[in-house]
Amino acid sequence: MCSSDLIPNNTSGERSIDLWSLGCIAAELFLGLPLFPGSSEYDQMRRIVKMRDLPPPAMLRRGKSTHKFFIRTAPFFDYRLKTASEFTAATGIELAPPKRYLKHDTIADLVAFYPYKRTWSAEEVAAERSSRDSYVHFLHGLLTVSPTRRWTADEALLHPFITGEPLPSNGWKPARSKSKKSARPKKSDEAKPLAQSDKTTAATSTTVATAATTATTAGTDDNTKTDTSS
Repeated sequence: MCSSDLIPNNTSGERSIDLWSLGCIAAELFLGLPLFPGSSEYDQMRRIVKMRDLPPPAMLRRGKSTHKFFIRTAPFFDYRLKTASEFTAATGIELAPPKRYLKHDTIADLVAFYPYKRTWSAEEVAAERSSRDSYVHFLHGLLTVSPTRRWTADEALLHPFITGEPLPSNGWKPARSKSKKSARPKKSDEAKPLAQSDKTTAATSTTVATAATTATTAGTDDNTKTDTSS
């Protein structure tokens, strides 16, 4: 399991990491393969950046290992991921050739093109497609690279994919408090919220596992493929 929070050694909040991991697990339950099956930390970060996005600059500026994987660029002091050759030159670590395990590069395409049951009627396919759209939206919320923008367990439990309600045509956003500016709790409030959050995250994990495993996994594995291309 690879977390975008952990690779730069910038743990801005264990609970936000839990939700990232939950998103990875939920995707794997549906696809049958890890979402970021990297052969090394660099390869995992490369896959995260390709499929989701770069970690935010503020996060990279605080990361203890950012220099290992990223290069700061001028004139705006943004970052870019090092190439494999740049990473090897800086660290001396030889990287194995990357393998392509999944046929598509976005979560939306991976879920949308996963095979449907051949015996389903047109109405059943339409209902499944709608459910998958909601599932993709849900995964995007859990797999937001910025830990402060990633949904909390409480927010995830209110998503239409979990509640069974239709996904609104204009999308869905959690009713986030304006005071939530950091995933890190205050010391005075740390013990109780963490205990409560652990329970909420566990409940979310159970609910997501149930929902994800009831999604279709029938048909051929035409959505997954192993080759040696990058």
